[in-house]
Amino acid sequence: VLEQKGNQSFVGQLDYPLLKTSKKIKLTEQNRKKMTSWIKQIKAIILADQPLPPIRQSICKKCSYYEYCYS
Repeated sequence: VLEQKGNQSFVGQLDYPLLKTSKKIKLTEQNRKKMTSWIKQIKAIILADQPLPPIRQSICKKCSYYEYCYS
């Protein structure tokens, strides 16, 4: 959206406080294609009649949404 409005310089930063590191990310053509794919997947999920079944992972038991997913 920002690119369509004329902003051409994109640099993001991911911070990992527990690892005490950060990583800069530039918007490349490959990243644009990935984002387009993600947006299509998000729209498909939103328009679906039923939500996708949850994927049980070990971290789920500590999540505050546990009851929402598995009740």
